[in-house]
Amino acid sequence: MDKKGFFKVTAYAAIFGLVGGMTFEGVNYVADKVSPVAADEATVGEDSASVKIPTVSTTQTSQSSDSTDGDVSDVSDEVLPSIVAINVTIEQEVSDFFGQTYTQQGEGSGSGIIVGQDDDYIYIVSNNHVVEDATNVSVVFVDDSVYTAEVKGTDSSADLAVIQIKTSDLSEETLNNIKVATLGDSDEV
Repeated sequence: MDKKGFFKVTAYAAIFGLVGGMTFEGVNYVADKVSPVAADEATVGEDSASVKIPTVSTTQTSQSSDSTDGDVSDVSDEVLPSIVAINVTIEQEVSDFFGQTYTQQGEGSGSGIIVGQDDDYIYIVSNNHVVEDATNVSVVFVDDSVYTAEVKGTDSSADLAVIQIKTSDLSEETLNNIKVATLGDSDEV
């Protein structure tokens, strides 16, 4: 798969996750707002052994939104400049059949999202398992440019990592093609 294909698949996956999460929150919101309108009783059984069970009818209101007129490609075009590919080199300790251990280089890859920028650095969030034990980290941006990155911090229990790239190292073209992701506030969903 070429790099653009990777970025598109990653963007679609991110969009799917966002839409799924928003749908989940929306269903929970509607479920919390639906209130009982009328309570009647239904009778189960006959004569003296009958049990009266309250039944609840509910009403739901539907809300229409004009924001769904666009398609996923509109969202993809907006998100894609914020998504990066991350390639790493790691040193692996390997044991052979005879019990001898030696070190060899391995390669790995993952994805990340540009979450911040200041005068000195571009900040990218990724998974800890992507950069853990990496001896070299490089980032591929949407314009196919590749830059060396530095791991700023990690949290293995949350599987999160922040990497940074010096803004001064980036070309003008790359700076014009990338952008910081717009992140939402989960408390406001």
